[in-house]
Amino acid sequence: MDASYKLDEMEKNRINRVVNVFFESGIAIQPEILDELISKSDEEIFEIIEKIKNKARNEEIILLTESLLREINEEIKIPDFIEIKRASDFNPVAKEYSPEFKIWKDKDITGKSRCKGEIEDFVRYFNDRFNKTKEIIISRPSNNRIVNLNFANSNNGKFRVIGIVNRKIETKNGNILIEIEDETGFSNLLVLKGSEAFEKAKSLVTDEVLGFDIRTGKNFHIVEDLIFPDLSIKEKKKSEKNISIGFLSDTHIGSRFFCNLEFDSMIKFLNGIKLNERERKIVESIGYLIFAGDVCDGIGVYPKQEKELVVKDIYEQYKIFSKFIELIPDYIHIFIAPGNHDGVRQTEPQPALKEFIEEKDNIHLISNPAYLSIENFTVLVYHGTSLDSMISSIPGLSYSKPEGAIIQLLKKRNLAPIYDKNEIAPENYDYMFIEDDIDIFHTGHIHRNAFTEYRNRIIINSGTWQSQTDFQLKQGHVPTPCILPVYNLRDGWIEHLKF
Repeated sequence: MDASYKLDEMEKNRINRVVNVFFESGIAIQPEILDELISKSDEEIFEIIEKIKNKARNEEIILLTESLLREINEEIKIPDFIEIKRASDFNPVAKEYSPEFKIWKDKDITGKSRCKGEIEDFVRYFNDRFNKTKEIIISRPSNNRIVNLNFANSNNGKFRVIGIVNRKIETKNGNILIEIEDETGFSNLLVLKGSEAFEKAKSLVTDEVLGFDIRTGKNFHIVEDLIFPDLSIKEKKKSEKNISIGFLSDTHIGSRFFCNLEFDSMIKFLNGIKLNERERKIVESIGYLIFAGDVCDGIGVYPKQEKELVVKDIYEQYKIFSKFIELIPDYIHIFIAPGNHDGVRQTEPQPALKEFIEEKDNIHLISNPAYLSIENFTVLVYHGTSLDSMISSIPGLSYSKPEGAIIQLLKKRNLAPIYDKNEIAPENYDYMFIEDDIDIFHTGHIHRNAFTEYRNRIIINSGTWQSQTDFQLKQGHVPTPCILPVYNLRDGWIEHLKF
């Protein structure tokens, strides 16, 4: 039998079944919405029928129109919270361990922002960025003498210089011309097309700090190598405990695209409900959850956002989020960072969401970015807003593979290297500087799951719990919603659970 015929028959059977289920409930269907209805699961169909009946209790025959279906779809996005009872046979091993964690308060901006946006603030900020990175470059082995730009401009020879990139342009001959600056002056550097340094120079962005091995010249110096601050290579860490961390971000509660049913299924999963053998092994080891921002969709984040909201009060959005969190078993410690959609300032670093979410014994509010010590693992949590600027600035990077942009941040040792393309508060201290002693780097924002390792560090982008928005559809961006990454600290396995 022809495969297409089989599909046609299956589709006809599905249409007949859906139409009959509605008809038996006294509901007629407007033909234009039939395609949307047959794409829904049986659970969603029965929920739609129940809501229609509640709306029209006294009507014998009800017509399900496109506008009524849209209204019901939006209502379904606002969860009805029902008490979840943990499965009676659920005995998680993670509950047996005493939790070991610490929030690095010295890296948390909450309550510490003092900048006023004055010139002095910017000078202090960039001096701190420059000096932190300079120390790293100086510590790297070199055959060349390390000198400042004033000395290099006045002397002949081969030197290593350290500077911040002010400008990068491609010449008509295909070479790359770079203007850099240090505390003593400016220099023009030329990277010749086809040279060993040329490929490295392609990934250069403005405002980053790095080292250059140069051969001096009259009008410009020839670059022979580039020295990025990069992470050191360290031994991959493991825990003695069979314990795991679950990673989430970009739930966007309040949006009509929030995947309410799938998120509810994830909560039930954490409570040990209806698990297969593989799922049980995973969930019983989860002792920590980390949210990397955009927990709510916010208000007024972008033009005409209200048309895409089913909850238009930001405090109500956080109430819904908090109700979800309260359903998670209390032996699991939860860390929640903000993102660019959340109710704190847009500029990074962002303070914790203390105005919107109540902290409890197992619920901890952290800044963006934040450093955590969990079972002796150092975890860097960053929402990831700067990934947009990296993808748009460096050839070869893409939204479909966010791990490439994340690795570039690690190489540059800064969470937001391009200052003028990111909203960064010029604090006295550069909170965006990446410390070397990290074991796990967790980001979100891109709405696409990713996992890789770099220099024995674990890199995770936790995707989203929001389906494809109208804007993403127009941009051709395909998210990977409702996937929970879980990383086991003892055995080093990663599982991606689809809900």
